[in-house]
Amino acid sequence: GCGACGSCRRARSGAHPDLHLVMSEAEAVRRGLAEPDAKRRPSPDILVDALRDLAVRLRMAAYQGGWRVAVVLDAHRMNTSAQNALLKTLEEPGQRTVVILLAPHERAVLPTIASRCLRLSFAPLAERDVRAILTSLGAADADERARRARGSVARALALDLEGATDAAATTAAVLWEALVGADGIGGSTAARLEAAEAAGKERGDVEHALSRLEDRLADCARQGAGGAVVPMPWRRARDLLDRVGRTRGAIAQNASIQLALEELLLAPGLAGGPGH
Repeated sequence: GCGACGSCRRARSGAHPDLHLVMSEAEAVRRGLAEPDAKRRPSPDILVDALRDLAVRLRMAAYQGGWRVAVVLDAHRMNTSAQNALLKTLEEPGQRTVVILLAPHERAVLPTIASRCLRLSFAPLAERDVRAILTSLGAADADERARRARGSVARALALDLEGATDAAATTAAVLWEALVGADGIGGSTAARLEAAEAAGKERGDVEHALSRLEDRLADCARQGAGGAVVPMPWRRARDLLDRVGRTRGAIAQNASIQLALEELLLAPGLAGGPGH
């Protein structure tokens, strides 16, 4: 939009009556749209009630007589019940209604969801462009966030540069040793199974650990492609980066942590060696 008219200003502030945002409780707290509960951690999942409420709102007439737009942020965080509740809305969204699902990949949502959507892919932004946007938004640590963003402003803003626990750092180190190690090949099958079991049960810590792993792999892929000496061939780093991202998406979607990590660590074709 133009960014200056009344509709654009209301949309930007979250006050437009025909724009409906669906997100997890944790994301709402991060954006300052909900108050944190001192007794428990906010849920990182999008729960079924949020999609049922969206279905009710989309059955109402548009307040301003135009289009109604629903945006599901981090759609891969919908649990299975929530995705099933969304199916009816996707099949019969109503007239002048658009439902937008934002996810890292179409495989991050159920096939029944993906098959009912039109796919629109966006290329990652250049690091300098991410830095410029972060600077314009007044984000702290813009340089570090841009470096770790992998072309995504949303990821840059969501990075918790100080909040990751010691457990997350330890898990990231264990997983790196199992996947890569000092020789670029990683550990034995037994060592990888032990790593999956030792990764911990706290979903947030494991997601932080996988995010750190993605950062290291992204650096290896980028530097290796540029000719630098890195712990593994850059194409292998790129492939591992994709696998780790899918694993993190599965865990965010409530998959069993240990089973998801075992699938990552024991996947065929992981053998490799140091190189450029």
